[in-house]
Amino acid sequence: MKTFLALLMVFSLKISFALAQNLEPDRIIGANDLVLVKPDFSNIPPKFKSSMGAIGKLSSGCTVTHIGQGFAVTAGHCFIQYVLFDENLSEHQGCVGDTIDWALTEGSINVMTSKCLEVVAIQRTFTGDIDFSIIKVSDAPKVKIDIEWNKKPRAGSFVTIFSYPGEAPLSWSKYCRIKKLTSVDVLPNQMHHVCDTEAGSSGAAVLDIISGKIVALHISGDGETLDDGTITTAVENYAMYITQSPIKNILIKSGYIIK
Repeated sequence: MKTFLALLMVFSLKISFALAQNLEPDRIIGANDLVLVKPDFSNIPPKFKSSMGAIGKLSSGCTVTHIGQGFAVTAGHCFIQYVLFDENLSEHQGCVGDTIDWALTEGSINVMTSKCLEVVAIQRTFTGDIDFSIIKVSDAPKVKIDIEWNKKPRAGSFVTIFSYPGEAPLSWSKYCRIKKLTSVDVLPNQMHHVCDTEAGSSGAAVLDIISGKIVALHISGDGETLDDGTITTAVENYAMYITQSPIKNILIKSGYIIK
């Protein structure tokens, strides 16, 4: 009986956490710095203008980034129909009906759309340290954003995020820092950052502002909606470091050429 109750509590916790991810409140840190990206990209740093075509909006609401050769990455919980919390890697899942609109800016026309062909790999651990999906897409953009495979950015480094927060078109978080962890911080294996995000930013690439490469995937934040409907203020957001994930080895096994 005790074993059954313990399992029931764990299952209930998992369900509650999953629902919180789907109904997450805004992850705005202080003042809202989110900026709608103009169709001509004239209001973002020149360094990132050529990358905007690689940032797409998944039909389920998350943000997807094309990394070249028809492969794209996002968060694992963006395909929650395939995995709730599973410590084990799941591969070769279907994704019929899921589409991605690329560079969907305010007022943009003739937006390029891809179909999701396959969830190549997906994993989402209960601790949140691993939360990613690799997908294969049709009609992939010519534009891609490279991944930083070798270096983990230091605390204090500046990063930035382009995503589709809420129901908004492509938006820019401006520059923000990676926080230095203390002994009391939760989720010590994740990147703690202060880039503004909202529901819909999940899976967005966290970009190093010097190299322009992907160093992490945005997962969630610490603001939450309580049972009585009260929303607690977010003070930091969380992302999965690329270097601590199995993404590189999975891509190589799947035929992706690391350049």
